[in-house]
Amino acid sequence: MWQLPRRTSRRRTNTTASPLPSRCWRALMALNPAVALGIDVSSAGVGFGWCVPYVLFELLGSAMAAALFKVVRPEDFGGEKSQMTELASEFLGTYMLVLTVGLNVLGSSKAAAFSIAASLTSMIYALGDVSGAHFNPAVTMAIFASGRCPELTPAKAGTYAGVQVAGGVAAALTYAFIYQGKTFGLGPVGTSTWAAVSVAEIVFTFVLCYVVLAVAVSPQTKASHLFGLAIGSCVTVGGFAIGGISGGSLNPAVSFGIAAANILNGGLFFKALIYTVLELVGGVAAAGIFKFTHEVLARVYPRPDSNPFKAAMALRAALVAMLPAVVAAEKYAVIAAGSAGFMNYRHQADACHAYQIMLQSGVPADNIILMMQDDVANSSENPFPGQLFNKPGENPPDVYKGCKVDYSGDIVTGQLFMDVLTGNTEGAKGKVLKSGASDTVFVNFVDHGGPGIIAFPNGPVLTVKQLSKTLKTMQSKKMFKQMVFYMEACESGSMFPDLEKDGKILAVSASNADESSWGTYCGDAAMVKGKNVGSCLGDLFSVNWMQDDDAGKFKSETFRSQISKVTKLTNKSHVCSFGDESFEDETIGSVETASSLSASPSDTAQGAVDARDVYLTQAMWAWQHATDKESKQKAWTRVTGIMKDREADEALFAGLAAAACADVNPERLVQCQHKFLHERMEMTHMDCHHELALAVYEHCPASEYHHSAGGWNGFNMKFARVLLNICEGQEALGKSTEQLVHLVQEHCTKASRDRAAEMQILV
Repeated sequence: MWQLPRRTSRRRTNTTASPLPSRCWRALMALNPAVALGIDVSSAGVGFGWCVPYVLFELLGSAMAAALFKVVRPEDFGGEKSQMTELASEFLGTYMLVLTVGLNVLGSSKAAAFSIAASLTSMIYALGDVSGAHFNPAVTMAIFASGRCPELTPAKAGTYAGVQVAGGVAAALTYAFIYQGKTFGLGPVGTSTWAAVSVAEIVFTFVLCYVVLAVAVSPQTKASHLFGLAIGSCVTVGGFAIGGISGGSLNPAVSFGIAAANILNGGLFFKALIYTVLELVGGVAAAGIFKFTHEVLARVYPRPDSNPFKAAMALRAALVAMLPAVVAAEKYAVIAAGSAGFMNYRHQADACHAYQIMLQSGVPADNIILMMQDDVANSSENPFPGQLFNKPGENPPDVYKGCKVDYSGDIVTGQLFMDVLTGNTEGAKGKVLKSGASDTVFVNFVDHGGPGIIAFPNGPVLTVKQLSKTLKTMQSKKMFKQMVFYMEACESGSMFPDLEKDGKILAVSASNADESSWGTYCGDAAMVKGKNVGSCLGDLFSVNWMQDDDAGKFKSETFRSQISKVTKLTNKSHVCSFGDESFEDETIGSVETASSLSASPSDTAQGAVDARDVYLTQAMWAWQHATDKESKQKAWTRVTGIMKDREADEALFAGLAAAACADVNPERLVQCQHKFLHERMEMTHMDCHHELALAVYEHCPASEYHHSAGGWNGFNMKFARVLLNICEGQEALGKSTEQLVHLVQEHCTKASRDRAAEMQILV
């Protein structure tokens, strides 16, 4: 491909020839109307106005570029990406590659290998995120055979190859037209033989495809922005190495294009078939060797595990791996604690600890956004005013020191959280996420939750419908290259039902969709500097991914291995991951933590308590350890009040299930109520669930002894399962979503009136 035809040098004898060809050639090379006009003006003494057609051609080229840009990137103009945009990308990239090949060869360029490699590299960076930038049926075959891209089905791979060949043929006909029918053919160059051609094409196509798999497909390296240069370098190497043997096609699209154009001059098309077979053999061989080196050997010689004493730091190190320091990339973090009150001490301690880790992991302070009520550190109940601790001990780190809170108090709501994540400055009225397509984003939420809902200290709960929409908005706005979302909440596994396997979002939840998360360092275990804090210091999952044993460095290992360790440490609930599983095979580089966060090792499950029971457990602990009659009576009043609130919530949702089943055949009434109260249905009616959850917030009675978000509190959020089940059964009930909302409103309004009347009697 890069072997140039020899030309006879001719000495120019007419030194007074018209300067027009030289002038026009320079204008053409400029590809810029301003340059064309400047050259024309500078040579006005020999004629003026020749720049006009060049200016028109260049403007036409820019218009075509704009039109094609809209075709391959419809999402930038309010449209949606489709398979047609991917195919258009493959056609365009292959067309430009093959056109560059032909023009370099026919123009006898001495730098053909560099020019062709530069063309390929440019197209990879321009179109890689649209279609994957294969531009080569052999590369497509290698990726398909490697099994690393499940979305590349046989049908899609075949379609890609067909479009690539079409792009190559179109490009060849274009360069043949430009050179007025002149073409070149395939076959041995000079004294080379077909045997030499076979070895050359197979070996160097193998090299090209293997490098593509290793740098652009392998999870260990594809996060780097340098893969385009590596692939382009392979093309340069191939051009110089075998250009004088086989021409160095390395690409069936190039081979078909050359053969198709050469038919105009009596060339033989069957040579393209020979080259194509050789190149596909190289591609398949690359896939086989790649699987051996990256899968078989990895299993036979696995990376050694880290020191057992560092297991508790596993997921934190994995987090840092998700925030790689790549060229021209920024790191961002959004951290939210969704509760208020001293009994929820652990959530704000978790959030500030996460903030400190982000700083230590290299995230600039300006790129971290922290929102929380911020009412715990300076609470009158805090035995250490102005300080927060996330683990016990004689000298644990104060995680509140230097913890910069961007949003605090009554403005911390679910709506604010969504506005910050989507970069909505009009809604947030302050600091928002400003990440872009090359950046990495970490999101950490800690608080109470329930099936399909998470709480905030103010305003309505945030539903799974709203969170899903927020994440999709971030994707459509290209706000990240990779995003990791850690959620600490009960039933947090219910909040990520539709994350795509290739959506560049990895979510990790503290629990599955049907269980509580757990607080830790509660009761007797909440001892700091000889004093009991009086509230749980942390949450089990959060502490496990954040807490370190000592300052030090981690050896590289996979995220899959890391998360497996923390899953074992979080032994009271089931840690789950969702979304882009390719992250699980990424390796973790060396991580060094600041000694200011180090502390002695401890058992993270000390004093672990079901998050639903933290209020009651801590109230009982306070009663048992009260030192005077007044304190003991106050604590007992709190214990009985919490128990009464819980009984009222249980009765409220049992009554709601009964109300939903009121019109059911009496013989099936008990079965209906049991189904709505206890079954674990999968959510498919997300809109209905959203509306009922808001109705509970607006109309159900607030708890007196739990911190409440309207009708929701940390205990009764588990009954969001009842709403989910009612929505899933609405067809059997014969009720519309509007009717179910009205039913909840009526039931909750009555319960609120009854509770208010009861409080008046007590007073």
